[in-house]
Amino acid sequence: MDKQFVMKFGSIGDDFVYYRIACDCASENCDMSLSMERDEEYDRFYINIDKKLRASVYWNSVEEWLKFDWVRVLKNKLLMCWKILTTGYIEVSESFIIKEEEHAQQFIDALVEGRDFLIETKQKKESNDVKE
Repeated sequence: MDKQFVMKFGSIGDDFVYYRIACDCASENCDMSLSMERDEEYDRFYINIDKKLRASVYWNSVEEWLKFDWVRVLKNKLLMCWKILTTGYIEVSESFIIKEEEHAQQFIDALVEGRDFLIETKQKKESNDVKE
């Protein structure tokens, strides 16, 4: 059975198409969205990749202190709050995994399909403008 890593959600008008790209870990919380749009005014093509990032206070675990884990978690929460108060931001990172050839190919296919959709709709608009 083929896995479906890339799901086309649809398009808005003729200038915007979007997809959901699944992470290899199979968690919906880890997925990202891919959208492509064409800006006719400036004749530009944009690819947007969005991913929800999460900051976790459960990092830096030490096994011998598991019964006092709440202290570590509280300390991490306070450190995160302090960083936000003093700098205005916190830094987070999260991975997105593409490890199978099929997964990579579906990602590439989505890029090509989205690009082709935007090119075809642009050509249809231009041919309709010429006819009028």
